[in-house]
This record gives sequence, structure tokens and C-alpha cells, in this order.
Amino acid sequence: MNVNPFSKKSAAVAKAVKGVSPLNGYTSGNDMFVVKLDLSGNVFWFNFLGGSGNENVNSIQQTKDGGYIIGGEAYADISTLQGLSPLNAYTPTNSDMLVIKLNSSGNVAWYTFFGTANYDIVNSIQQTKDGGYIIGGGAGDPITTLQGIAPLNSFSNYIDMLIIKLTSSGAVSWYTFLGGTGTDVAKSLRQTGDNGYIVTGYTTDAV
Repeated sequence: MNVNPFSKKSAAVAKAVKGVSPLNGYTSGNDMFVVKLDLSGNVFWFNFLGGSGNENVNSIQQTKDGGYIIGGEAYADISTLQGLSPLNAYTPTNSDMLVIKLNSSGNVAWYTFFGTANYDIVNSIQQTKDGGYIIGGGAGDPITTLQGIAPLNSFSNYIDMLIIKLTSSGAVSWYTFLGGTGTDVAKSLRQTGDNGYIVTGYTTDAV
């Protein structure tokens, strides 16, 4: 269980930051906390994104439409977020990959879960040249089908790198596992000049 010793402090700042009220209120435990500052460092808007469990942000990027794409993990279901339901449902019982698209005003455009009954995390997310997204992290169990699509490369063992390509609307284009018999986790990825992708992370065994 991911315990948050600062949850009381988070609840205290939920009402206002520098006189600005949150777009979405604090829930419990760790919530994703996103703050937009102006060029002078003043708070323009801020938002809490979470549910009854713990949610963490590991990567964020501004998108071509002026909004933002966020990747991290969630340790419980979020059945609704600013009135929206997830594109892909949360999988109990551990953490799931959590991807959230915000518009330029900081409100939720869409969000989605990807995961297994084990540990799953997004460490890096980037918008791609086609307007979609590429996400990288790790998964603790196989996923044999995701939105009706089979993986390009099957799960190996224990924890594998998991790379997922999304469309601009958050649907799955393709996904693949990369790993051996140990722990394999993607930490950073980028699209390359030939429109492919470069992925880096770590492994605890030969692949």
C-alpha cells in the first residue's frame, strides 16, 4: 500500500492556492497535483486528479493543442473524473498505468487506465508526430488483449517494459512487452527522426 504522510497537508491546500480555487477538488491519499504558473510564477490554475487510492504523476508534456498529457499510476479505480468515465477500465488489485489528457484550461478531456492485476506504471509519455501518444513503463503480468489488440511481443516474466502507442483520442494503436526473466522497466522514450522510437530503462537480467 502506498502511504502518503502528507495527505492532511494536501487537503488543507485543496481550497485555494494564492487565492485560486482548484478546478477539481482533492479526494484522498496521494492525488495527482497539477499547477499552471504564468510567466511571472503566479498560479494561473491548479487541479487535483485522483480517487479513493493513491495516484502519482511521473511524466507530463504540453501538447500541440495547448493542453497537457500526463502519465503515472493509480492504486485504485477512478470511476469518474470531472464528470467523465475512463476510456479503459481500471484492473484490480494493484497499480494501473494512468494517462490523463487535459485541455489548455486544465480540465480533463479524457483519461484511461492500462494494466494487470499486478504492478503497472507509466514513467514516460510523449506526444507523437501524428498527434497521438507513446507511453512507456512497466507491467507485472501479461496482457493478452487490449481493446481487442494483441501485443506485438508477448510478456516474458516478472516485470516487463510495456510500451503503448495511443491515438490522439486515447485509443490503443499497438502495444508491446520488452523483457527477460528479471525486472525490466522503461524510464524514458522519444520519437526519432525516422518516426520510430527510442526507449531506455533498466533490466536486472539478460534479455
